[in-house]
Amino acid sequence: MSMDKEAIKREIKSRPDDVLQIWSDGSKLEDGRVGWGYTTTRGEDILLSRAGCLGVKAETYDAELAGALFGLADSSFLPMEGVRKIECRLDNLAAGKRLRSGTYTAADKEWIKEFNEFKEDSPVPVHIKWVPGHAGIPENERADRLAEAGAKLPYTDDPPIVSWEKMRKSKLLREEHNTWWSENRPKSYTDKGIGPALGKPKELSIPRRILGRLVAARTGHGDFPEYHERLEHATYERHCQCG
Repeated sequence: MSMDKEAIKREIKSRPDDVLQIWSDGSKLEDGRVGWGYTTTRGEDILLSRAGCLGVKAETYDAELAGALFGLADSSFLPMEGVRKIECRLDNLAAGKRLRSGTYTAADKEWIKEFNEFKEDSPVPVHIKWVPGHAGIPENERADRLAEAGAKLPYTDDPPIVSWEKMRKSKLLREEHNTWWSENRPKSYTDKGIGPALGKPKELSIPRRILGRLVAARTGHGDFPEYHERLEHATYERHCQCG
């Protein structure tokens, strides 16, 4: 998938009459509503435009996929005489790569599977292409406005989309972890400004011998005079034997 912005802009300017181009986008408002939109062109002509709302239990990524899917689905109602290919152009690289590969995860399975079906049924080849967003490309800007307008449309309170549910659980986990850390963080970590970390800490990649010294230095639990004196150890070597 080409990422050369200038080359893409030059390519777009040609606007060939034998290529059907579907420009799609997704948008998320401050109140959490998510919308999709697309506009389909052939040469200089706008053939179709549509927008919709996914509600508040979806992510922008879902809307990006939805715009491309509905755009391709609706293209099946258009006359294809003289059309040699369809180009689905979107400015979300992650969504574009996923649609192009045709592979999916639990989070985007329904979108990708349905897109694949329409792609396979298309009478002409379907190509997925990335387009730079907010780069003054009229069709992309139109799709962006449609997606924002779509987010403002009425919606039904459908069950949450998988990607939204995963994002919500991840956010709750981070919040719970941060709360626990703020209440239980050792004073030595507070003084050093060491924050919480979910997952495998990067420190575990260093050699075990060095890691042991790092933990001792951070916690204060090690072969230090202050540590022995605080615990009132009767015998300890105050001075390092190495000099």
